[in-house]
Amino acid sequence: MSEMYLASLNQLVRGGAHRLSSWGCTRSYIRMDVHTWKKHFATIFAWIIAVPFVVRAVYVLPSQGIGSDFTPIWNAVKKFTAGARVYDEDYSTVDPHYLYSPGATALLSPIGLFSDKTFATWVMMLLGAVSILFALALATRMLTGTWSSLWLPIFVIAFFYPHEPIVSTLGLTNINGFLLLMLVVYVWGTLRVGTEPVGLVRTFFRELQQYPAWIAGVALGVCITIKPQFLAMALISLLTLHFSVLFVGAGVVIVLFAMGWVFMNQPSDYFSELLPYISTPRSYDNGSLQGVAMRYGWSSGVTTTAIVLLWLVTLIAVVALIKWKRSDAVFWAFSSIGVLFCAMLMSSGLVQGYYCIWLLPLAMTIVRKGSPMRHPVMWLAFWALFYNASWFYEHTPWARGFLDMRSVLAWLVIPVVYAIWALMRRPSAHSELLVAPSGR
Repeated sequence: MSEMYLASLNQLVRGGAHRLSSWGCTRSYIRMDVHTWKKHFATIFAWIIAVPFVVRAVYVLPSQGIGSDFTPIWNAVKKFTAGARVYDEDYSTVDPHYLYSPGATALLSPIGLFSDKTFATWVMMLLGAVSILFALALATRMLTGTWSSLWLPIFVIAFFYPHEPIVSTLGLTNINGFLLLMLVVYVWGTLRVGTEPVGLVRTFFRELQQYPAWIAGVALGVCITIKPQFLAMALISLLTLHFSVLFVGAGVVIVLFAMGWVFMNQPSDYFSELLPYISTPRSYDNGSLQGVAMRYGWSSGVTTTAIVLLWLVTLIAVVALIKWKRSDAVFWAFSSIGVLFCAMLMSSGLVQGYYCIWLLPLAMTIVRKGSPMRHPVMWLAFWALFYNASWFYEHTPWARGFLDMRSVLAWLVIPVVYAIWALMRRPSAHSELLVAPSGR
């Protein structure tokens, strides 16, 4: 009898323990489910806030007058398709000029199929907006591992609200949004190219059998064709030994330039008329070091010294960032390209406010814990790049000298911050968990 009693008691205890264990699992599941729903609700709420900013940038503000940057493109492609001279402008005026190569002209020539300029302007502006949104979405996916991250609407709000660079890019209707998408696609494709240790030549041909190498190469070639400064991106393929991407990119540049040269009337004008104009920095609306030197009367020695120091700091930053190439490839690629753009653009003949659109992938690395983008100096730098500071001009006249130079200082301080940060930090083991080596 006692044995039966003990057996029943043991069964009762085991059953109770099992029920308690099940209840504990259920409570844990409920807590996880509540946390997930909170994240979903926050994301939906953020998108509700973000959508009006997109509508404002894409429709409301452009409706007040759009397309001043599109006019030279429209005129050039119409001349190209009609067989007229393309580079026949009066480059002594301060009007917007067409500054693209024969290869870029061939690439842009389908715009000439439109018969109405206003309609073509709206189409290009909307395509630019779609390109920017997809670039932000893809970059967020690469950094967070999901398309539905709360970070995406946060980025949309942060980037679509200020005047620079997205609002002005869409309002002026230039092609910088498309170039931003090509930049992100290039990094995505490059980091997805698989490499096997079978020798450099065999690896090269095996990579050419992978579609990411072609996608990255085409994106690189298109960017360089439109703006040669994008050659800075090629460093990512060079350091990852993806020579197949460089091969495809070079092929795209050559083919497009050949097409433009063959079908353009007097393509030699590009070298005799346009290149001399481009190679001469202008003193107005120019935030490059050469433009600043012309405005403030710097000597050639001071200007050269400033450019050399900028490149020295930039190279230190790029070399120091290589430590993150394996542990956090997406952070490394976006950061290295952004830092290189700072030096490449500031040492060129022209920098305009909306050029900072190509620094957005670097800014998005703020999702990384410990990222230099979380430093207040970087926040101040991007504030200087994004906002027009009209309130400060009115209320702090004593600071106008700094305000006039704020965007120039912002471009210069970014490589400095990254150089110092990269020299003082080492990749942590945790960073390897933040992103897959392929960037997926």
